[in-house]
Amino acid sequence: RGPTGLWDVRSVEVLRGPQSTLQGRNSLAGSVNIQTQDPSYEWEGAARLTYGDYDSFEQAAMLNVPLSDFLALRFTAEHAERDSFIDAPGLKDFPRFDDFTTSQSLIYRGKALFEPDQIPLRSVLTYTFSESRPTSNDAFGPDFFDREWRSVSGSQQVRETKNHTAAWLNTYELTDTVTLTLLSTLADTELHVGQIDGNTVRVDDENEYSQEIRANWDEAWGKSVLGVYGNFSEGESTLSNIRKQRRNAALFGEVDYYLTDSLHLIAGGRLDYDDFEFEVAGDEVSTSNTEFLPKFGIQYEFSDIHNIGLTVQRGYRHGGVGIGLGGEPNSFDPSKTWHYELAYRNSFFDERLSLAANVFYTQWSDQQVVVRDIDNASLEIDERILNAGESSLYGAEFELGYEATDNLRFTGSIGLLKTRFDDFTLGIDPEVAAFLNVPSTIDFGGYEFPESPELNASIGMDYRHDSGFFFTTDLKYLSSYFSPVLFAPLGSGLGGVSVQAPQSSVVEVDANVTVNLSFGYEAENWKFVVFVQNLFDEEYLVGKVPSAIRNGDNSITFKDDFLATVGQPRYIGAAFEARF
Repeated sequence: RGPTGLWDVRSVEVLRGPQSTLQGRNSLAGSVNIQTQDPSYEWEGAARLTYGDYDSFEQAAMLNVPLSDFLALRFTAEHAERDSFIDAPGLKDFPRFDDFTTSQSLIYRGKALFEPDQIPLRSVLTYTFSESRPTSNDAFGPDFFDREWRSVSGSQQVRETKNHTAAWLNTYELTDTVTLTLLSTLADTELHVGQIDGNTVRVDDENEYSQEIRANWDEAWGKSVLGVYGNFSEGESTLSNIRKQRRNAALFGEVDYYLTDSLHLIAGGRLDYDDFEFEVAGDEVSTSNTEFLPKFGIQYEFSDIHNIGLTVQRGYRHGGVGIGLGGEPNSFDPSKTWHYELAYRNSFFDERLSLAANVFYTQWSDQQVVVRDIDNASLEIDERILNAGESSLYGAEFELGYEATDNLRFTGSIGLLKTRFDDFTLGIDPEVAAFLNVPSTIDFGGYEFPESPELNASIGMDYRHDSGFFFTTDLKYLSSYFSPVLFAPLGSGLGGVSVQAPQSSVVEVDANVTVNLSFGYEAENWKFVVFVQNLFDEEYLVGKVPSAIRNGDNSITFKDDFLATVGQPRYIGAAFEARF
């Protein structure tokens, strides 16, 4: 939800592990903070054109306008279109075929910066409009790399999202060591779900308002933050007259106390209240919950570039209600974790070589698991959320960066992960189970988390000559993992009843290696780049759904030949960017 383009972005920060103490709800496994460029007090502008395979075309522009020495404006626009690499020959005569096979995104953003001389205030007002329409990369088997969608049904869905977001960030320096920050946001999101034959399935609309006030201290004894947060959201859907409403309030804080110049103690917490109301076809479901989310840590700094730290913190994700393709509600409970992490950072050889390493362990209660079913009529993926009783994961991450020269840099990373559902059972109607000759209790204990590869690794190189020529390349490896398919697909000859799918090769996605590269020339005010993604045209899958067949002896055979989400083939493009 909201804009996803990276044009005119200042920074992208990935925070690993639970961020519930300061970031709030739904940051149980980490968060991504994207900061766009603020206005400046100089005239400047930029434009970029990109063209590539599959008739992809992107255009972006930026204009910065200083109005005075304390007021400036910045405007950006970004538009992208691209044809799908999946063929759908049986759908060409439907009126929305082009919408079904062409992805599109559009972003407009305006920002105003106000910094009066009389008071230590920095005020930034941002308005963003975004519009997106993705395409599907699903293909039928048995040869998924034919890249064909063979359905001829007019019920194939086209999803379009429009979002308006306004944010007002005010930062006021109360003293040399105390800063007050107020952030107000307002968002309106509309999801239009239509069909390729021109009919409308549903329209969802959601409005959300949030307010956060926080004070930061940066004293000789350490650093701290104290804040309050409030959020109100409401939404409705034309499907089954669905209405929902959520209120969330929180008090949070964190202290980083310097016991010595080298030893830090960290403690924090968040008191979080949430209530949720959901109404469908006149039936109402309401829940409320209050949680305290503590955080504790200790860090030792050997030097400014060498430290080690241990963190223990509680993670939390709110419960809620989802909507199935047919309008049926799907309620799920909150999810909680205890997360333990040991982190190490160091630099060597006059800071030319940097090392970052983390090892972690997480205990999970009521994990929210996304499972996918296939609608028999439309062949649309119907996602719903279930709660697993107990689960756990552990792993390690290593990142290296090496500046061989002032012009040449190497990077590398390795991620190790082991996951397991320790307690995850579901029940089905005993009479139905007896008729189908399947167990009435479905037990997923011992299964791995879906879409959780045990190993990922990457290496990269970035070379920039003094003349302006540059060359970059990277190689990425992803080990095998299992698709989020826990049940046999509907309409597979099993009476449309959920029957447990084995976590075996029929839902296992094979390991893959992809290589990307780019090269070009950068001058003072312009840049030209040619890029290739998936250089060696690696054929790989992202996910797959097996078929299920009942045999004469009433046993069930699963086959790896039904549906799959196909990875992007080789993609070649070029971009030109100019600035003034």
